[in-house]
Amino acid sequence: MNNDFPFSNLDDEDFQITVTKTNHPVKMEMNSLKINIQKLRNEIVAQEKEIVNKNARISDLALSLEVKEEMHDEECEQLENFIKAQGEQYEELEKQRRFAESTLFSVQTSVESANRGLYQELQQEKQTVQEWIKICEKQSEDITHYRSLWENVKLKLEETQIEISMLKQSSSNGNNNTAQNNMRYSRGQNHRSRGNRPTRRGFGNYKIVSVLYP
Repeated sequence: MNNDFPFSNLDDEDFQITVTKTNHPVKMEMNSLKINIQKLRNEIVAQEKEIVNKNARISDLALSLEVKEEMHDEECEQLENFIKAQGEQYEELEKQRRFAESTLFSVQTSVESANRGLYQELQQEKQTVQEWIKICEKQSEDITHYRSLWENVKLKLEETQIEISMLKQSSSNGNNNTAQNNMRYSRGQNHRSRGNRPTRRGFGNYKIVSVLYP
C-alpha cells in the first residue's frame, strides 16, 4: 500500500480501536470516508490502466505519423525531381522550338531570295511529281482491277481442275466396269464354242458403257 496516500492508515488495527472508542456519529463518518477513499483508489488504478493504454495508442499513432511523414517526404522528393525533369525537358523543347523557327526563317528567306527561273524549275518539278503521282494512282487502280480478274480466273481454274479430276475418276471407274464386262462376255463365248448351252447365269446382264473423255 502507498504510504504517501492520504489516510493510508485506515486499515490499521490501532486506528480501528481508536475509532471504536469515539462516539457513533464519528464512527459512521469515518467508515463512509474509508469507503470513499477505497473508491478513489480503485478509480486511480483504473485511470492508471487507461493512461497506459492511451500511451500505447499514442505511441502507435506517433509511429504511424512518422511513417506517413517519411512517405510524404519521399513523395515530395519524387515530385520535386519530376518538376525538375519537366523543367529540363521544357528548356530542351524551347531550344528545339527556337532552332526550328530559325531554320524555317532561313528556308523562307532562301526561297524568297531565289531567282524566278529556279522557282519556275521547282514548280515544273512539282508538277511532274504530281503527274507521276496520278500515274501511280492509276496504275495502282489497274493493278487492283487485274488482281481481281486474276482471282476470278484462278477460282474458275480451280473449279475446272476439280471437274476434270471428277471426270477422270468417273472415266476410270467406267473403264474398269467395261473391262470386267468384256471378261465375262469372253467366258460366255468359250462356253458356247465347247457346245455347252449358255445359261442366264453364264452370260449375265451385260451393258455397253460409253466413256466420254474431256
